[in-house]
Amino acid sequence: MGRSAREVFLPRWVAYAPRLVASLFARERVDAVTILRTTFFLIPDPSDRLRCHEFCHRVQCHREGRLRFLWGYIGEYIRNGYRNNRYEVEARLFSGEDS
Repeated sequence: MGRSAREVFLPRWVAYAPRLVASLFARERVDAVTILRTTFFLIPDPSDRLRCHEFCHRVQCHREGRLRFLWGYIGEYIRNGYRNNRYEVEARLFSGEDS
């Protein structure tokens, strides 16, 4: 039986470093990071919209497979940046952020 996806809530003092690093790469405020099947929330009370956005990334990973998703996301980020990354565009649409 496969491992299930999970959500991890990091304490504020632990979340500061990855949030800072993620924000530097994304050049936007980062409140959560999904790495393959695990979502790390960097804020204590994520909105339903944020949870939905991150859930979409887990669905993308499941749909494409771990390595294809990981390399695809990195390639999209390098070519198109964070906002225009097709995985981010899909997650924003899925969560209703760009509606």
